[in-house]
Amino acid sequence: MKPVVSALNAWSCIVVSVFAIVILSVIGGLFKSNHHSMVGSTEDPPNGPAVAGSVFAAVIVYAVRRPIS
Repeated sequence: MKPVVSALNAWSCIVVSVFAIVILSVIGGLFKSNHHSMVGSTEDPPNGPAVAGSVFAAVIVYAVRRPIS
Protein backbone atom coordinates (compact mmCIF):
# COMPACT_ATOMS: atom_id res chain seq x y z
CA MET A 1 0.00 0.00 0.00
CA LYS A 2 1.37 3.39 -0.97
CA PRO A 3 1.82 5.91 1.89
CA VAL A 4 -0.53 8.87 1.92
CA VAL A 5 2.17 11.32 3.04
CA SER A 6 5.94 11.20 2.96
CA ALA A 7 8.02 10.26 5.99
CA LEU A 8 9.19 13.86 6.35
CA ASN A 9 5.61 15.13 6.49
CA ALA A 10 4.72 12.50 9.07
CA TRP A 11 7.65 13.47 11.29
CA SER A 12 6.75 17.13 10.89
CA CYS A 13 3.27 16.40 12.25
CA ILE A 14 4.78 14.57 15.22
CA VAL A 15 7.10 17.48 16.01
CA VAL A 16 4.22 19.98 15.79
CA SER A 17 2.13 17.80 18.11
CA VAL A 18 4.94 17.62 20.69
CA PHE A 19 5.31 21.41 20.62
CA ALA A 20 1.53 21.73 20.99
CA ILE A 21 1.62 19.52 24.09
CA VAL A 22 4.35 21.66 25.65
CA ILE A 23 2.79 25.01 24.76
CA LEU A 24 -0.73 24.00 25.83
CA SER A 25 0.63 22.60 29.10
CA VAL A 26 2.26 25.95 29.89
CA ILE A 27 -0.92 27.85 28.99
CA GLY A 28 -3.00 25.48 31.12
CA GLY A 29 -0.64 25.91 34.05
CA LEU A 30 -0.92 29.69 33.79
CA PHE A 31 -4.71 29.51 33.80
CA LYS A 32 -4.73 27.02 36.68
CA SER A 33 -2.60 29.32 38.84
CA ASN A 34 -4.75 32.36 37.90
CA HIS A 35 -1.69 34.12 36.53
CA HIS A 36 -2.36 37.82 35.96
CA SER A 37 -1.32 37.61 32.31
CA MET A 38 -4.15 35.16 31.61
CA VAL A 39 -6.99 36.26 33.90
CA GLY A 40 -6.04 39.80 34.91
CA SER A 41 -7.99 41.80 32.32
CA THR A 42 -11.68 42.64 32.17
CA GLU A 43 -12.12 40.62 28.96
CA ASP A 44 -10.42 37.47 30.28
CA PRO A 45 -12.38 34.51 31.67
CA PRO A 46 -13.16 34.89 35.38
CA ASN A 47 -12.58 31.24 36.29
CA GLY A 48 -9.00 30.28 35.36
CA PRO A 49 -9.08 26.70 36.71
CA ALA A 50 -12.15 25.87 34.59
CA VAL A 51 -10.36 27.11 31.48
CA ALA A 52 -7.28 25.13 32.53
CA GLY A 53 -9.40 21.96 32.57
CA SER A 54 -10.36 22.52 28.94
CA VAL A 55 -6.78 23.24 27.94
CA PHE A 56 -5.51 20.13 29.73
CA ALA A 57 -8.21 18.10 27.94
CA ALA A 58 -6.72 19.29 24.64
CA VAL A 59 -3.29 18.21 25.90
CA ILE A 60 -4.65 14.75 26.63
CA VAL A 61 -6.13 14.54 23.13
CA TYR A 62 -2.76 15.41 21.62
CA ALA A 63 -0.89 13.02 23.90
CA VAL A 64 -3.02 9.88 23.61
CA ARG A 65 -4.37 10.01 20.08
CA ARG A 66 -3.35 7.07 17.98
CA PRO A 67 -2.13 7.39 14.40
CA ILE A 68 -4.52 6.17 11.75
CA SER A 69 -3.11 3.19 9.93
